[in-house]
Amino acid sequence: MTSSYPRRFRSYERLEQRFCLSVVTFVKDSPRPALDTDVEILSSSLADLDGDDDADLIVGGTAIYWFENSDSREHFATPGRRIDDAEATFLCCGVNLPVDLDLDGDHDLVSIQPSNNRLTTHFVWHENLDGRGSFGHPRQIADGSNAMRVLVGDLDEDGAPDLVVSREYRIDVFLNTGRSVEFTSTTITESGSHVLELSDVDADDDLDIVFWREEFESALLVATSNGDGTFSDPVRIAQSAELQDQILRSLDSADIDGDGDFDLVTVIADDTFPSAGFRSRILWLENVGPNGTYTTHTIVEANGDQSIQTADIDGDGDVDIVSGSCATDVDCGRSRLSWHENIGGNRQFAPLRHIDFVKDPVFTVADFDGDSDVDLLTVTDSSSSLVFHENRVVGDSNNDGLFDSSDLIAVFVAGKYEDGIPGNASFDDGDWNQDDDFDSADLVVAFSAGNYFRAATPTASQIAAAVEWLFAQDNDKRRPRA
Repeated sequence: MTSSYPRRFRSYERLEQRFCLSVVTFVKDSPRPALDTDVEILSSSLADLDGDDDADLIVGGTAIYWFENSDSREHFATPGRRIDDAEATFLCCGVNLPVDLDLDGDHDLVSIQPSNNRLTTHFVWHENLDGRGSFGHPRQIADGSNAMRVLVGDLDEDGAPDLVVSREYRIDVFLNTGRSVEFTSTTITESGSHVLELSDVDADDDLDIVFWREEFESALLVATSNGDGTFSDPVRIAQSAELQDQILRSLDSADIDGDGDFDLVTVIADDTFPSAGFRSRILWLENVGPNGTYTTHTIVEANGDQSIQTADIDGDGDVDIVSGSCATDVDCGRSRLSWHENIGGNRQFAPLRHIDFVKDPVFTVADFDGDSDVDLLTVTDSSSSLVFHENRVVGDSNNDGLFDSSDLIAVFVAGKYEDGIPGNASFDDGDWNQDDDFDSADLVVAFSAGNYFRAATPTASQIAAAVEWLFAQDNDKRRPRA
């Protein structure tokens, strides 16, 4: 459908604006089946591996698979192609920053693989040989013994992607020389970390390294870049006393308050609590400048948050937060996936909105269906399959990006409104609150979200009359029949 408005363009009449309701929701399995592998999945990512100008799906765990995008709409061909038979933990690939290590114009892959004796690991890359997704055998970059995390970024501003590798006892920087994938390495700190992030902390247009020091006295530190691939000695981030005696489980960087600098979002757990993973907080560390000074705000106190990612979920121009947490105080066997809406970038977040229960707090936030909004990809209970959660406008049953009269016509034509058959309605049938039935509660949810699109012709009174008619039909259905 061609529209004069881009998707999510906010040019509609708001019948009602409520703090507790969102204009978007996530619809599980819509419309794609799960993608199955035969390995335990630890991560997933998007990149154009075959050079056809659409994003393919890369899945890593105990092996690396990629699924070809078959139609430029993120419908992925199955089965996936296994890149390497050796056990590996896939750590990075071209998400937001292309990982073209050999500078030949295609995406390569980086991983950590065990040695033959399984006692050590190797830090390797997989060359994309033909630009069409045919990969060579892994080639060692460096000894990756005890490696825990890898980040990719242009650290010396020469146009070539460099690597940051966190090992158990140190953090190393590998600068790409641009000559046959050769690297020069230097150690930034003798403290290793499971949690680190690249961010322009001091607003000087280069990438600094933020990391959590886990041994000795725990602290959040930053090594600021000099712009040439060298870094200052790590220093404690100001205003981080709230993080003492805590465990930092996840870290992301984004401009939360829309003031033009990068803030930090973290998940912390109480180190003094016997079950530290079950009591946690999501913190926003507001960058108040001028050189990376932070003020800490608590977004939510929750049960066992494990991981976070930032993205503009509802398409309103500010950055929201997606989190994965333990399902209950005593159960981390399943995880609760939720999102926290940023209310206009003014230091307020809406109460968390539940998305789904998943096997692990492992998820990927990206536009998987090519419709200019961000969706979610999660791991199923089997740990070897992935499920899509499509970002949909509440009420938008025909999936054209708008909730308007065409959706109301479609759902009533489908004939599942108050049909007396439990559990037979999908989101496209009118089940907008996702309880598997289409009834008046769905209409309340959709109209209360305030995103009904008013075209040029209908007036506000006509829309109100239409709503009254819908509820009149509902009342008529409830009257006992003679």
